[in-house]
Amino acid sequence: MQEGTFADKITFVTMISIVSIDSIHDGKRMHASIVGSAFECDMSLANALLNMYGKCGLLEEVFEILNNMLQWDMITFINVLSACSHPKALRMGKFIHGCIVDCDCKCDGIGIVNALMSMYYKCGCFHEVCKVFENALERDNVSWSILILANVEYGYEEAALCLFSEMHKTGLASDKVVLLT
Repeated sequence: MQEGTFADKITFVTMISIVSIDSIHDGKRMHASIVGSAFECDMSLANALLNMYGKCGLLEEVFEILNNMLQWDMITFINVLSACSHPKALRMGKFIHGCIVDCDCKCDGIGIVNALMSMYYKCGCFHEVCKVFENALERDNVSWSILILANVEYGYEEAALCLFSEMHKTGLASDKVVLLT
């Protein structure tokens, strides 16, 4: 940016979204410039920061932002569940799952289902993956792919083939992800 120009919310969200672990110091600088500004309480910026810190594995920063947010939405939950997608963060992921169940925020959509299934899968919780799938009001190719992959990974190849057949009976078509599984 040129000297004397100021970033707006869209600029911050865009720049934060491209931060990787290799450029996290730039992301932290952007975060510092947001603190105390008019954008500090903006949910889309907070969600972008959650995503940035989550994909860089910086859980402490994720939870600090989460604790400072005035409200949470579906994107917030998806970002935090994504950040909790490794065994070290499973306890927090289960806590967030409980918050989703307990809250009245209309966070029961397919994005939440898939984020929960993905988190439990990556944490090695096969039975939780199955439970989320069974309780889901809605399922898509991603949901089915995660369940089929979990069955294959845990040695239930026959069950995976049955699930594949069942998926087709629901009218969903196989995509490349399901076929590669």
